[in-house]
Amino acid sequence: MNLLPLDQWFPASKGWRREEESIGESEARVWRLFHEAGKRLVIKRQDASRSLQHDFLAHQWFYNRNLSPNSIWHQESDGGSWLLMEMAEGVPAYQLKKGLGTMLGTFLANLHHLPLNEWTLLHSHSEEKYQQLASLATLYPLDPVISHGDCCLPNLIIDRNEHVRMIDLGMSGICDRYRDLERILWSLEFNKFADQIPAFLSAYGLKDLNAEKLESFRTLSW
Repeated sequence: MNLLPLDQWFPASKGWRREEESIGESEARVWRLFHEAGKRLVIKRQDASRSLQHDFLAHQWFYNRNLSPNSIWHQESDGGSWLLMEMAEGVPAYQLKKGLGTMLGTFLANLHHLPLNEWTLLHSHSEEKYQQLASLATLYPLDPVISHGDCCLPNLIIDRNEHVRMIDLGMSGICDRYRDLERILWSLEFNKFADQIPAFLSAYGLKDLNAEKLESFRTLSW
């Protein structure tokens, strides 16, 4: 990959330094940007397989509701898509220990209570995803909410005041609440927080978890 745009936009001669993050995505790369005057930003580059325009708009939408850091600009350059964002204050949720289940359950309940008619963005779901959701609708009543879409612990940043903000919003939109429930419950188990699941479900307010529906969402190819 040609990193010349980074060198041009954020040159070391102007007080910038950068650190690349390991995000486990072969088609995307992320850098943290630090300026000697104290400014901290994040820039993401996606290959030509997907534009980051939806991410840009979604960050602005959720930022206006105090649920994500703000996006600054988006552009297509160097055969890929670039997104510049503010850096979220805090640490990824998997770095916390005490009270994590309650914090995340309260956060997700608040997210899912946002009015659906306030969502004004086009959805990022592919035709294949729509077909998968349509097939599920024949098995279970769908319960649409405003959804993160990939609600796992690395994508949830918690600050010192225990406020949760979201990053990586490329799959956000209106979807069944079990999409987020499946991701966050899987992530709690994967990160060895299974003991926090009862507190999470209690804070979320879900008394009867539909295990079959949850498993159906887990098997979808997203």
